[in-house]
Amino acid sequence: MVDRSWWKPPLLLDGGMATLLFQKGLEAGKAPETWLFEEPVEVEEAHRLYVEAGSDIIQTNTFGATPAKLAAAGLAGQCAILNSRATKIAQGASIGLPTHAYLALSDSKCVDWQAGAETTAGALFAALGLLDIASGPGMLNFESTQSLEKLVLDNEACGLAKRLIRGIGPGFEGSATDLLSEVVEAGHFLKSRHTRASFRSELSFPGPLISRDGYDSWIDQGAKSAADRARDDVEKIINTGNPTPLPEALLNKLQAILSADAERLGVSVPRI
Repeated sequence: MVDRSWWKPPLLLDGGMATLLFQKGLEAGKAPETWLFEEPVEVEEAHRLYVEAGSDIIQTNTFGATPAKLAAAGLAGQCAILNSRATKIAQGASIGLPTHAYLALSDSKCVDWQAGAETTAGALFAALGLLDIASGPGMLNFESTQSLEKLVLDNEACGLAKRLIRGIGPGFEGSATDLLSEVVEAGHFLKSRHTRASFRSELSFPGPLISRDGYDSWIDQGAKSAADRARDDVEKIINTGNPTPLPEALLNKLQAILSADAERLGVSVPRI
């Protein structure tokens, strides 16, 4: 008898979004992404039809959301905004299904100011849009090139975006008057219990790739740019070799989280 215990039901993705939009009236030759602003209700309805048909995962209406493809529509510089818009529309129809888009990438051809600016903006769009998966970190030339130097720098950009959406709360119980009284008694903020308790969680400390030194210290350390520091970091990571495996107890916790989500969605996941 053939052992089929390994078999797991496949996940079903949605079908051709553009084909469905053409059936709904999208003009032939027109970029489907234009409907994200012109006909958002129709796009959301198309997503919902795929969900009702049994799709486990729906993809955003961004198959052609690249500068080269959207240039004819005058939207070459709007890719990040289009991806963010598409995510919100898909979430409205997905009933909790995961959403994915290409954000936190750059059209730049090297690790430079353009790459940093576009990536950080894209990471913020992804975070503010509550996107589940953003595939852009490390990508240059839109999605044509993967850069390890950009990848380690993008870790900082993504951390910044995640800290932004967490917001700033009071971080204490009681009134502000009580807190100020404690500060006055202590003499300054650094001795306050509130400061000691919140310092690490509320302040965002960048890694060594981000320079916070004075000019003289920067010169003494070789006057390296962010790209130079990223190159050094990549070389260090590669030379370090394989990282230490996660402890078994932590792997079990991760497995439990994955399995619980999978069970909720009616699917299964392999052992980590």
